[in-house]
Amino acid sequence: MIDASNQRKAYPRNKPSDMKKAGVYTLSSFLFILVTTFAFAQKKYDKALAKIDGLYAAGNYSKASSKLQKFKKSVTSKLGQQNNYMPGYYIRDAKISLALGVL
Repeated sequence: MIDASNQRKAYPRNKPSDMKKAGVYTLSSFLFILVTTFAFAQKKYDKALAKIDGLYAAGNYSKASSKLQKFKKSVTSKLGQQNNYMPGYYIRDAKISLALGVL
């Protein structure tokens, strides 16, 4: 008779399981989406600032001021009260307010 306890199937231990592969693929996909979304949002805000600067340079201060207020509302709702765009916002707000005659 053959002893069944001595016969074991040899499973390779270095081969990752399908669940591990799925977890890695899911995590990498999530990180990719997160990075591309952040880059798109940053591009959107930079484009809005460029448009505001163009309105200021053209002398349309009231429209630049309204766009700047809309920009602030958008940025603070998405990124919080303290973010990288706020110093530029305050400088632009001061320039536009000075041009409008508001001290």
